[in-house]
Amino acid sequence: MKKNIMIQKIAGVAVIKKGNRYLILKRSKKLDYPYKWSFVAQRVHFGENIIDALFHGVKDETKLNVRTYKFFKTYSIVKKVKGVKQHLSFIVFICESSGKAKLNWESLDYKWVSLKDLRKFDLTHIARMIVKDL
Repeated sequence: MKKNIMIQKIAGVAVIKKGNRYLILKRSKKLDYPYKWSFVAQRVHFGENIIDALFHGVKDETKLNVRTYKFFKTYSIVKKVKGVKQHLSFIVFICESSGKAKLNWESLDYKWVSLKDLRKFDLTHIARMIVKDL
């Protein structure tokens, strides 16, 4: 008899804003949704604080420092990957940062773009949902 396997994952998402522009990252070919654009996201590990994960993710992926953050919205997606049901929850914060962006291996490029121009990029599904609500 096959077991019904389900996994729940939680990620903090940093929508980093500078003036009227937003930071988006082009995902590496080594990640899910390669070459698509997205915001900084960091998986929250069991027992980890969401804000700590958010700050760590921003620093690790961009070398930027989060100066301010404000809760924006939560999104949930349920999907099946290789026979395993996954419930993905994304807790989104609008952030301001300091420093100069420098990418790690997870991203190929970055851009600071206006809200109007964000809609023109090939965004991940969750990034499209966020942009729709900004």
